[in-house]
Amino acid sequence: MEPRAIAHFDLIERLGAGGMGVVYRARDRVLGRDVALKLVRPEQAADASVRQRFLREARAAATLSHAGIAAVYEAGEAAADEAGGSPTLYIAEELIEGETLAERLRRGPLAIEDVLGLGAQMADALGAAHARGIVHRDVKPSNLMLTPDGRLKVLDFGLARPLLWGGEPGASEAQTWSRSAPGLIVGTPAYMAPEQIAGAKVDGRADVYSAGCVLYELLSGRPPFAGASTAELLRRCLTETPRPTLLTHDEVRTMFHEFGHALHGMFSNVKYPRFAGTSVPRDFVEYPSQVNEMWASWPEVLRNYAKHYQTGAPIPQELLDKLSAAEKFNQGFATTELVAANVIDQAWHQHAAGELPGADGVAAFEAKALAAHGVDFGPVPPRYRSTYYSHIFAGGYSAGYYSYFWSEVLDAASVEWMKANGGLKRENGDRFRATLLSRGGSEEAMTLFRNFTGGEPKVQPFLERRGLVAPLAQ
Repeated sequence: MEPRAIAHFDLIERLGAGGMGVVYRARDRVLGRDVALKLVRPEQAADASVRQRFLREARAAATLSHAGIAAVYEAGEAAADEAGGSPTLYIAEELIEGETLAERLRRGPLAIEDVLGLGAQMADALGAAHARGIVHRDVKPSNLMLTPDGRLKVLDFGLARPLLWGGEPGASEAQTWSRSAPGLIVGTPAYMAPEQIAGAKVDGRADVYSAGCVLYELLSGRPPFAGASTAELLRRCLTETPRPTLLTHDEVRTMFHEFGHALHGMFSNVKYPRFAGTSVPRDFVEYPSQVNEMWASWPEVLRNYAKHYQTGAPIPQELLDKLSAAEKFNQGFATTELVAANVIDQAWHQHAAGELPGADGVAAFEAKALAAHGVDFGPVPPRYRSTYYSHIFAGGYSAGYYSYFWSEVLDAASVEWMKANGGLKRENGDRFRATLLSRGGSEEAMTLFRNFTGGEPKVQPFLERRGLVAPLAQ
């Protein structure tokens, strides 16, 4: 029979169960809030040392305060009303609404831009814990909760798990091991670092390895290693190299783009944090990350990663030439439809609230804006219409699509500067870092551009890149 209460918690509904115990939505009668209450199975905590370690690690986890970590409110030992009076270990955590990454993966792999965003959030949360000397030891998709607004929460920090040996890995992801004391192992085999499997002492690097396994699975839809039994799985984790997660050309570009945002933050060197990194105007924030995209196809960089995953042979130059030529195909159509979408975007954000039409006047409003800019061309409609911008209106990302276009103008001009000044060399990188990346929003945006390039932006490089005009040299 399900228990109805323990200590000062009323159990509302069962949320899940695993090898360690059962998780309930519960109501804290003292503080009047709902929590995720985890009751440890009595057989998993029969030993006094296990109970002491559980409470010790729960107390350590309770010291963590980070937006990406589910807060631990309380841990203790009490008799549940249906447990025959025997003491039961429990831990009360922040109740997170949403779905775990394990649940999300049932619908298939994620887009690379989503994986990069989630990876950054996961790294930030784990880094905060490691800075306090706390290691999770069981990072896996079912311990990572995705909220409806896209935030990632790491669950179960410091929660020791039972030692389970044997059985089939596919039976349950809850088949986890625990080692926070000599003779025990912590973790889930498919995500465990080799030193964890070997029973050695672990530190934050074990979590980094596990996080890498999670990112691999988010991209590919499968963990890096699998096996018909636990023993086979462990052997593969220790002796084999997983098949690479293959990316498309667009995904590679996206990865370089998002890493450009990361560099903007990492190289920030300003006095006031509010001006750090990407705290810049909306129509400037994409510029440094778009500049970083150029290295994806830069020959010296490309040959380090663009290799056949089986033979190791570099990608043929003729194929690269075809990719480059394909990027200019149909750009007249693509650019026109994007310009039209940007015009509509700008029209909404350049009018006062009292000047905007009601729902029945949206079509006429769009037509007037397109005509005013000469892009009311029937064969090439706008790529995005007004209803597509609901996320911009709700989230404050004003002029969202125009900003990408304007940033591309700045980007193309900056790439031309790089090429004219020797390309991939340390002096150019240092200049970009010192004059632009490190300054964040501490100076006027276009001043930063001028400090780097030494001049005003020109549209010619942007048009040349899209194949809309011939290079000036010709």
